[in-house]
Amino acid sequence: MAHSFASIPTSETDLLALDKPIVSGYPTVADDIEWRSVVDFTGGSSQSDAAFPEIRAVDSKTNLPTQPSATTPGIILFDFTENPIEFDFISIINHNLGDLVAGTEIATFFVADDNAFSVNLRTGLGFGPSYTAGDNDRIISLDLRHGGSPSVPQRYSNVQFCALEFVGIDGSAEPFIGEIIWGRRRQLQQKANVPWDPDGVRSDVEDFVSQSGVISRYTRTKGKRVISANVNPFEDPFRQDIIDVVEAAQFGTKPFIWIEDPSSSERKFHLMLQDDPGLDFPLEGPFERQWQFVATEQGPKYLTAEF
Repeated sequence: MAHSFASIPTSETDLLALDKPIVSGYPTVADDIEWRSVVDFTGGSSQSDAAFPEIRAVDSKTNLPTQPSATTPGIILFDFTENPIEFDFISIINHNLGDLVAGTEIATFFVADDNAFSVNLRTGLGFGPSYTAGDNDRIISLDLRHGGSPSVPQRYSNVQFCALEFVGIDGSAEPFIGEIIWGRRRQLQQKANVPWDPDGVRSDVEDFVSQSGVISRYTRTKGKRVISANVNPFEDPFRQDIIDVVEAAQFGTKPFIWIEDPSSSERKFHLMLQDDPGLDFPLEGPFERQWQFVATEQGPKYLTAEF
């Protein structure tokens, strides 16, 4: 079946403009991922590097990067034939693109219906943050469009083949990527209910106390985000979004994206993992339901170390 695309509804973009949170599960498996010299699984040459396997791009372990065997052109292809994906944003965690790319556009995306990227090819418009040279903090684009000048952000469905090309790479080093997220946003209607801590973080340490009372502290992790939230969606489509995002995160067993302020601070998003996997979504009245969850940021590339 061919992929399709559609404009993101104004009901969602209006809430985004009001800085209401976005949550998203994302695919953590693919049939094939490969660095290549061209946007074509069947053409050009492979640039895979066995020491930095491509599966790392979707393994949820942000500290383990994948990189090609060559410094240019920086093209990575994805095959989702068995489980086609739906996405409307792309994000990247742990990279060196700020050291390699000149300009404000970091990447271009491609979508097609065959592995040669020749059937129904869509070439996305370039995206990237407003950044200065050397900015290697996480990247996200919530405004994806392709050639043909769609006037509003698009959502791509039933996608089997997609690719990223990192544009303007200067060839000084191989580009590396810790995690690439092809995400499908679930737009919340409101912030989390109070009491709510928008800045809660946790650190893990081991203390050794000497006989004289001197404490030696050994740090395992520091500054990871902790979320304890409950949300009350009050319309059927938004209630279904909650169910869908938990299902997309493999019922809480895989990470999900939490974007607290998608309009004013979209790059300050977190990769979270539920502490108690599952869906806690009880009825609170005839129509109202409450989504409750506790989640901890997936490390070790924590947001606090970037911004």
